[in-house]
Amino acid sequence: MVLAIALGLAGCGMPDNVVRYTDVNVVEWQEEAVVEYENEYDNKSDEARLCDMDMLFHVNRHFVADTFDVRITTITPDSLRYTERLYIPVKVEWSKATEYSADVLVPYRRNVTFDKQGVYVIGIEPVVAVSGVESVGINFQMK
Repeated sequence: MVLAIALGLAGCGMPDNVVRYTDVNVVEWQEEAVVEYENEYDNKSDEARLCDMDMLFHVNRHFVADTFDVRITTITPDSLRYTERLYIPVKVEWSKATEYSADVLVPYRRNVTFDKQGVYVIGIEPVVAVSGVESVGINFQMK
């Protein structure tokens, strides 16, 4: 029994794919959307892994823009802050006339290492208000 519990716990840890997103004002997204990512390991541990990050935008048919102009602010567990501005070309292809919404996945960062253990807070804010966006977030893919 103890061996079974130990083997079960050995498989615990970070999942390979974590999606964090939040709803925004679909009529006119202009406020910062905040997602949090909890890193269980520090960079010095044997459990530290590389991560790819993709931006995720859930849009509906009212979304007509061909780009996202966003500011992304990351706050680390030790309160360091980094802000960058991204200009992201976007093309939504509707496969059926009856589809009302679609997910737009855009590569953001590759081979990221989260150096600190704890919660990373990531704010995504449009530079110009956008209509037709229902939610925004980040897809974290562990390697």
